[in-house]
Amino acid sequence: MTRTAAVLLAMLALALAGCTSPPAREPPIVPGPSAAIPTPDPQEAFNRLYGTGGLPSAFSSYHIEVKLDMPAPGEDGTSLVIERTKLSADVQGRKVLATFAYPREPLVAGFVSDYQEYRRENGKLQAGGPGPVAVRWATWPLDVVPVFSDSVLLAHPSGTEVLEGRPVDVYSVNTAYAPGDQARLSAPGSAFHLLQGQIWVDRQTGGLLLIHMDFKVDVPGPRGGAILGTENGHLDLVVSQIDRVQVNLP
Repeated sequence: MTRTAAVLLAMLALALAGCTSPPAREPPIVPGPSAAIPTPDPQEAFNRLYGTGGLPSAFSSYHIEVKLDMPAPGEDGTSLVIERTKLSADVQGRKVLATFAYPREPLVAGFVSDYQEYRRENGKLQAGGPGPVAVRWATWPLDVVPVFSDSVLLAHPSGTEVLEGRPVDVYSVNTAYAPGDQARLSAPGSAFHLLQGQIWVDRQTGGLLLIHMDFKVDVPGPRGGAILGTENGHLDLVVSQIDRVQVNLP
């Protein structure tokens, strides 16, 4: 099984796990004065941000903004269009206040706590079962994980920076100037023809903080039909206000 498939299955398991409580997080190991801080595995950065398999995010709270421009079939089934997905959310543990703007769908916004969605009825906030906000929060990773997974497999260390006052490791991807990476990208099973951008990973926790990635991808026809063509897309994912966000019932 490829890493991409494994990550996708982990995300689906989380979405279906619903109300299961994650196990208590073990206390962090604090290195001694002479101990070197190990470099996190960038391939686990998305899992560390979102949390998988019942484990919580590496961050107690954060704000996240996602913009994804993804090529897709037009309504006529033969043309190509660029569909833009936007996500903005405050996250504190299992409490989420989120807004989703998906193409061809109405704006979805609301509050989720412990996988229960809250709706205002007769002027009062009522807890209900899974609704559009809870479902979107459980499944939005499926939109961006394919881009991240293929990108991080071909990423090369390119230095360190400081974001949000935290040291981060920077990884760069540019298959246009790396014949070996381009050959790996062209292997059977990959829909991508180009990846170019950078990934920023928090040194302390291994969580993903930032990704800017241009890509070129095959666009299959409706219902998985023949490839309609190849088009450019772009992913921006930005995490900020780490451990400083509070989410309360609106």
